[in-house]
Amino acid sequence: MAVEPQKPAGERLDSWKQIAAYLERDIRTVQRWEKKEALPVRRHVHDRQGTVYAYPQEIEAWRKSRGALPATFSSRLRRLWWLASAVLLIPAALGAAWLYKRSPWTDRPGPPPRGMVIRRIGPAPDPGRHESVSTDGRYIAYVDAGVGNVMLRELATGQVRRLTDKQPLAGPGEGFSPVVSPDGRFVAYTWNRDYSFDLRLIGSDGSGERVLYRNEAGTLVQPYGWFPDSRRILTLFRDASGANSLGWVEAATGSVRVLRDFDWRVPLTACASSDGQFVVYDLPSGTSPERDLFLMTLPNLSGQPVPAQPVERALVAHPGDDWLLGCLPGAPVVLFACDRAGSVDVWSVSLTGGQPRGEPALIRKNIGHVWPLGFTTGKSFYYSLRTGGMDIYLAALDPDTGKISAPARRAGERLVGYKRFPAWSPDGRRLAYLPHLMPWSPPAAVVASPETSEERRFNLPLHDVFGFCWGPDAESLIVTGWSHRLRAQMLRVAMRTGESVLVFEAGDPKTHLFEPFSSPDGNTVYYKVVDGAGDPGRLLARDLRTGSVRQLLASVYRYGLSPDGRTLAFSSFDDTAEYLRVVAVAGGPYRELFRQKRGGGRIRSVVWTPNGRYLLFSKKGELWRLPVAGGLPEKAGLSAEDLRELRVHPDGRQIAFAAGTARGELWVMESFLASP
Repeated sequence: MAVEPQKPAGERLDSWKQIAAYLERDIRTVQRWEKKEALPVRRHVHDRQGTVYAYPQEIEAWRKSRGALPATFSSRLRRLWWLASAVLLIPAALGAAWLYKRSPWTDRPGPPPRGMVIRRIGPAPDPGRHESVSTDGRYIAYVDAGVGNVMLRELATGQVRRLTDKQPLAGPGEGFSPVVSPDGRFVAYTWNRDYSFDLRLIGSDGSGERVLYRNEAGTLVQPYGWFPDSRRILTLFRDASGANSLGWVEAATGSVRVLRDFDWRVPLTACASSDGQFVVYDLPSGTSPERDLFLMTLPNLSGQPVPAQPVERALVAHPGDDWLLGCLPGAPVVLFACDRAGSVDVWSVSLTGGQPRGEPALIRKNIGHVWPLGFTTGKSFYYSLRTGGMDIYLAALDPDTGKISAPARRAGERLVGYKRFPAWSPDGRRLAYLPHLMPWSPPAAVVASPETSEERRFNLPLHDVFGFCWGPDAESLIVTGWSHRLRAQMLRVAMRTGESVLVFEAGDPKTHLFEPFSSPDGNTVYYKVVDGAGDPGRLLARDLRTGSVRQLLASVYRYGLSPDGRTLAFSSFDDTAEYLRVVAVAGGPYRELFRQKRGGGRIRSVVWTPNGRYLLFSKKGELWRLPVAGGLPEKAGLSAEDLRELRVHPDGRQIAFAAGTARGELWVMESFLASP
């Protein structure tokens, strides 16, 4: 929560409603004044969204500074205005209703089925990883985020059973995407062996663990789910080139049958129909990142050969993003979500002989950021919802003292809770960030103008993004991340066209590239390299003209480049201590500014003030200031949950930062079909 300055005397207005009532205006008008006319509204920085407050004395000072507020409509003028609006809008509304009724997507939406129940079960074990429910509804399979073991949690009692036996601090290795067999006897899951992947099987009692399939290419293999007979596991395979395939693995023998080859595109989810005769999956359509649903008829299992490239047909194709939620057991029904109406809604489509029967039916409006866990034989749908999240905030900074001079406010009301990695353009007129949306959203960058509230978004041609910085010309971004073949890359992305140029690609699949920073002259880019084992990493400098690379530091956790580009400040840690040091970019001995015992709080971000006098860093959710010339650190007047990713405006009068924590909840939707 942000540290507040001395409060003015007088009663505080604690909501948009109270502020609007005080000003005798509607809420939308007041919000517009706050955004465009500097109405003094304050915000708490924590995981609750939209918490605002204001002081009457500050509002009165603002009112006097801008003159009289516009007079409100007289009652007569208001009646005339409404009458004119009705004359103009009623025909338009009737026309829109006629078009709506003619749309094939509105033939059967209607209200939700009577008796449908949606209830919250509790917090999700780990919202960042895939989970699954057993078909009898007794267990949730998930991965322990702290160690990486595969776990089963009994929903009725909350009791937890650990299936795999990795010990803390045991080195590389972790599970993900566990799926319970329909008969409840086994759990299939992926095991990451230091970036080499196995498909493994273990008994639901924790016995009989074995490797079913080892991806010798050293890339991903991942189970989507089981076939209804509990004999085959629907699986994703990725080869060394980054191309993906969909097939199954026999649970008894580990033999593989590939059904469909893809390029870099990959289904987010896939499922087998209740009779085992079809496979349904979602996939980007062509070059567009937006997904449609596809259905593939399986070969005759009595011996008919599998075609080299089975013919697929679209099951749901429509402008907007469609993604699969799953196939109901014991019923020819497929559930999917889509965002075509501006919110994430749940729809169902029934099948007859592999063909859709009628138009999709609306099940649930505005379900939220949903991720499917699966269905039970009682036709209940289990899913997780993301709640909370990380966002970007702005706070006023005193350029001389390096201390916060006014409370923080959220940087824009779009994508609330889904923004990270703020970065000011060299001229300070724009703020770029990375939106962190749903798991299926393509990596993208957003460039915003805090003054005009205008935003421009463009997709990035990567599987995942690890970091970015502005080029010195303010017309390009330097981005690091994973390519679709899971190799670390550095790209230069043109702002106007969105076109990208490969700077270089790392050959080792264990290599990650983080925190790129451009030198003031644009000839050098600095970046951190982590080689699979985790932080700290090495800090390298690459000459963009010649391609030559040199290592600056062997152990870096976070770092920042001084305004003149001559000095690096960096934090790191060892077994006994955490420290903050400075060193010349040209080389030479470092100078230690701060040291503490291990456990005193990880130094998570390091930036310079533009005058070069202070370092700012975050630790345990607090902003700290440290004189570069020497001295003790002191709190700078800002606190927020999981405060990180500090970026100081070029003029030194603002600081951008990310704060907040993503959480998840387990939910179940019951009796959602109109007929069984």
